[in-house]
Amino acid sequence: MMGRSGDDWLELVDWPAAIRGAGTGFGVLVITTLVQPILEQYGPWLPPLVLIVGYLLGFTLAARGAGEAPSPALTGAVAGLLAYTLTLPLLYISRKPMGWDVLWSCLGYCVAGLVVGGLVGHLAGRRQAASD
Repeated sequence: MMGRSGDDWLELVDWPAAIRGAGTGFGVLVITTLVQPILEQYGPWLPPLVLIVGYLLGFTLAARGAGEAPSPALTGAVAGLLAYTLTLPLLYISRKPMGWDVLWSCLGYCVAGLVVGGLVGHLAGRRQAASD
């Protein structure tokens, strides 16, 4: 990696795989977010639990197809981040006064998307390399 320009990391991402994965992850994240208000009637502890598990599942599904990428971990991280980024306009529409608590949770979910996506992409790359 030494001697490379700063834009060369863009070539390591399999963009079609990242975008396909982001679409899948986005679907899971939207369904998870829409189900959350329904679950509030069953107890105050259930919506946050479902939200966290659903988002982790969404990030995992977004990054699982990154195995054949030049950098599976980077592709998975980008897919996870894109999946969450696509949900941000819906979050803004549903919560117009965006306070600091919402902004901090957005930042936390962005970091979670990068970390979970990168880890799942790395594991998918190792699985792909083992099968070759």
